[in-house]
Amino acid sequence: MRPVLFILPLPVFGPVAVKSYGVMLMLGFLFGLWLALRRARKENVNPNIIWDIWVYALLGDILGSRALYMLANLDQF
Repeated sequence: MRPVLFILPLPVFGPVAVKSYGVMLMLGFLFGLWLALRRARKENVNPNIIWDIWVYALLGDILGSRALYMLANLDQF
């Protein structure tokens, strides 16, 4: 698998590499959201609850993974 899928030339931030791991992780999150929303409709659960949980899970995932990265590489920070 290619570690970097493509590079976006952004004028403000410079070139940004889009990595395959990040794309697959986001596809997994989106598929999980789609599946949860679909099951919520079948069980008569409010879809807004699913959206709220998804946003909190995404934020927790991003912040938690960054904190773990910083703890694992303390010598760089």
